[in-house]
Amino acid sequence: MLRIKGSVVNSMSGLALKLLGEGDFAGWLEALEADSKALMREGVYATDWYSVHDGLLHPAEVLAEVSGKTNEEIGRELGEFAAKKAMTGIYKAFVDFRSAEGLLRETARIIAAYYDGVEAEVIWNGKRDVSIIIGGMAGAHEILQHRMIAWASVALENTGASNVRGELEATKGQDLTLRFRWS
Repeated sequence: MLRIKGSVVNSMSGLALKLLGEGDFAGWLEALEADSKALMREGVYATDWYSVHDGLLHPAEVLAEVSGKTNEEIGRELGEFAAKKAMTGIYKAFVDFRSAEGLLRETARIIAAYYDGVEAEVIWNGKRDVSIIIGGMAGAHEILQHRMIAWASVALENTGASNVRGELEATKGQDLTLRFRWS
């Protein structure tokens, strides 16, 4: 079972509060399954590991439902929200933000910081064109796929890359492949 870092769980509740406001946030909490509700209500430690279902996927599906958005839209908004928070938070120390190349050199370490038991490899397809192969994530839920695409896109834009296009390239065996191109 895939586990996620508490900082991912915290971004889930943070986005829900931002999108829904305090009144509708309470209704969203009530609609959650017991384990998800407990995580969102009681809070989590940013450095501990939690179930991806309880801490991200189920709450995001309910958020999509109550906000009238698709799972893909919620996944992207989660990635953007989390990336913007990370660019100014604790994980900024992990990354050389001066260049896309510096960011991509640290990709495996960044992914391992958020997802337990997952390995990543960056393949350069050409200048400003990379594939990130993430082992152990084949069949990952679309919310998770789009969260990762949006997170990496915002991170690349933060290095000065422009016109970033991120997409799901393939799932093969146990691997998930994301591709990014920019100018």
